[in-house]
Amino acid sequence: MNEVTSDVLIIGGGLSGLYAASQLLISGTLLRVVLLESSERIGGRVAQLNGMVDWPVELGGEFIHGVNTTTHRLIESQLFQLIPVFDKPRSFAIYLERANQLHYADDIVVNDHDDDKKSNGGLSLVFSIMKELYSGVLDRSASELPSSALSLQDYLIWRGVSTPMLSVFDAWLAKIWGTSIDRLGIDSLRRELAKPNALCSPTPTFRLKQSTKQLVNHLSKNIDIRLNSNVQSIIYNDNNIENKDKESLIKIITKDSKEYYCKRLLITIPIDKLKQLQFIDNKANNNNNNKNNNEQVNQLYKSINNIEMGKAIKIWFDGKPLRDDTDQYLACGFIGGELVDAANQLQPPINSQPGIIKVFLDQLNRVFQRNDSQSYYLTHHIQQWPSAYSYPSVLKQPTFNPFETISKVSIKD
Repeated sequence: MNEVTSDVLIIGGGLSGLYAASQLLISGTLLRVVLLESSERIGGRVAQLNGMVDWPVELGGEFIHGVNTTTHRLIESQLFQLIPVFDKPRSFAIYLERANQLHYADDIVVNDHDDDKKSNGGLSLVFSIMKELYSGVLDRSASELPSSALSLQDYLIWRGVSTPMLSVFDAWLAKIWGTSIDRLGIDSLRRELAKPNALCSPTPTFRLKQSTKQLVNHLSKNIDIRLNSNVQSIIYNDNNIENKDKESLIKIITKDSKEYYCKRLLITIPIDKLKQLQFIDNKANNNNNNKNNNEQVNQLYKSINNIEMGKAIKIWFDGKPLRDDTDQYLACGFIGGELVDAANQLQPPINSQPGIIKVFLDQLNRVFQRNDSQSYYLTHHIQQWPSAYSYPSVLKQPTFNPFETISKVSIKD
């Protein structure tokens, strides 16, 4: 078997793993760092498509939320150029398909003292509850509702949100996380939204003017990266190894039977992939350290099982311009949650154009009150993301913060 020994081994070649590896390399300590990536490329949920238009099309994550973040500070330190997103007035709108109404967020006035919060088709109540969610203060006077097992959908129905308005929450909050309102947990969601620069929060949003590839290229410099290295199991406290010098090391075995040994291990992969890893404690004796490790591992598994990941599809398509200028434009659509499964089951029409594209074009017709979007269609690209976002789910176990628990777990020999 091939063996590699390192000071630090990182599992996962997304931006988090690359950033961690790059920071270790410039830390001033002479560490050997090895990074294992299961796929044939690095970048994780950051990817680009070239050739569709004159610039790289972002197939995955592209927005930088907030200014006081690690990502934003890193980009500024490298003098990469950022451009603001959604900075123009009236740039955010809600289209209610059933009522065929387009509402701009700036036009919805929320009066906390107004008894009739169902005005504007119910959008006042929507914005009022949104305000409560982001402030962390919710109307929870109904003591009979179990707080640790309450979905956002259950809570909204209890608050009197109408069925059409439920779809606004589903699109605005749930689908952004790649899930549905019946899978978002109200307590865990409230805790998540209270964080600075939370997803969907009204913080400044930016994107890289060039491409997220800039970031990937910068972070991956001089890193020992092993592609197509799909980790299967992680073994610690292995007193069965023949080489006793490696007994205190963590052993990582990939699906193609390669072995890696390291003093410290850092895992930066999506939570659904983390659930597939095997953690094996081979300590023969049952000393106090081992008991503590077992408790730590139990806490780790408990936390992992309380976090879910949503799926998403990102669609880009090009069309013939209805303009005199020569600038290039693309339309982007985003689908999340169970709609991904429904979209993938759509049968293609006779012209072999994917059914999901026809649905996309039909929706554009309805929003802009036209009937000719199909005639302007040129080409498209569909990107599947089976692991899009980890979302604040309905807690399966008694109320606790799984993300906080994971950050504190430390398995020692």
